[in-house]
Amino acid sequence: MIVDANKFVRTVVSALSVLILFHSTEVRSQVSYNTNIIPMGDKEPLMGNTGTGGLNSSGAVYYNPGALTMLKGNSFSLSGSAFVRYRFNAAPFVDIDGQTIDYEGVGYQSIPTSLIFVRSFKQWRFALSVMIPMEFNFHGSRDWFFDIDNDKLELFLSQDYSERLFLVGLSAARPINDKWSVGVTLYGQYYSLFSTINIQTGFVNSSSQPVTQYERQQITPTSLLGILGIHRLGEKWNFGLRVKLPSAHLFGKGSYYSFSDLSYLIVGAPIERVNVTENSVYFRTPMDIRIGVSFLHRDNWKFASDLSYGFPVSYQQFESEEVDLEIDSPSTIRWSFGLERLISDKISMYGGLSIFPSLDESGSTIDNTDFGTLYLGGKMITKHLETSVGMFYSLGSGTTELSDSGRTFFQEFENMGVFFGTNYKF
Repeated sequence: MIVDANKFVRTVVSALSVLILFHSTEVRSQVSYNTNIIPMGDKEPLMGNTGTGGLNSSGAVYYNPGALTMLKGNSFSLSGSAFVRYRFNAAPFVDIDGQTIDYEGVGYQSIPTSLIFVRSFKQWRFALSVMIPMEFNFHGSRDWFFDIDNDKLELFLSQDYSERLFLVGLSAARPINDKWSVGVTLYGQYYSLFSTINIQTGFVNSSSQPVTQYERQQITPTSLLGILGIHRLGEKWNFGLRVKLPSAHLFGKGSYYSFSDLSYLIVGAPIERVNVTENSVYFRTPMDIRIGVSFLHRDNWKFASDLSYGFPVSYQQFESEEVDLEIDSPSTIRWSFGLERLISDKISMYGGLSIFPSLDESGSTIDNTDFGTLYLGGKMITKHLETSVGMFYSLGSGTTELSDSGRTFFQEFENMGVFFGTNYKF
């Protein structure tokens, strides 16, 4: 077999760079900073994840602690969502020697869960909340083949990815006067990430050792997250303002290992290894400001709308100089709308819409992909118990440029799932 060495080097290195870059953007874009599909609370997930203006719901611990004063008595709520379908598509994913291939992945799972206990004491409202706003798991492998110089070039990718965020916190709220109230929530935030990627590249009919690149990282940082809220209660119109502060790092350890053998491509190329263990690691959530209103119409219609702005955040995930893993999340803006229709004393119907537009035309995947989510659900109400069920469908699309390689491709994300919740008042 005769293969132009320079072209082979360019071909394989180009493919490897795309796979490595794409692996990180593909999975991260779905989890840490895409809060468009994270349902938490009682009514909020059924109404487009609105709630800053106050919905008389225990989800106020997260959406606006000041709105906890709308609740009467004591309550216990448990809710969760199951992401029953995830699909990702990118085209063209790789272009090598005039040949293009697309990439489609299916198989993410996520079960966000929230447990909230609210206690009333005189004018005060206190709450304990435990939330798992996200849990993503993925395992899979892919093979691609290219016809080059009467042979086939094989690209093989195997990856495992698991990411989880766990929140536990306390909330307190009280009225200032007959219209205004304030509240605060302080969460302990535990984050875990385990990721491996194994890439091998070589010609099918060649006996030479294939090019191998392997990367593994595992981190478990813990931080504090503070949420401040102010709420104004009116006869028809309610207003709320929420400020989620940047997370404050407490502690965390992690490990990183990478292996690269390019000797098949370049004669004399060294085998590169990086092995870092018990290193300090970080996970930071950005500051965001959120305003919202809710409006009661004719006692049987309620409308709610939220607008939020998230500030950019950039940091090194590992403290070690040997590992260069910079997390760079751009600013975000999000608009949500929801409605509640009281059919009878025992049945309510809900609907909602969220729009998460792009703020940047280049950069990583999340920078320039526009997301939209639709929500639909209902609730049955008895004297002490409220049971809700709903579904959501989220679609994201956009043209992305990987700045390090200059490659551009169209990508599409699709999520669909169901929501279940119960709230007991006593």
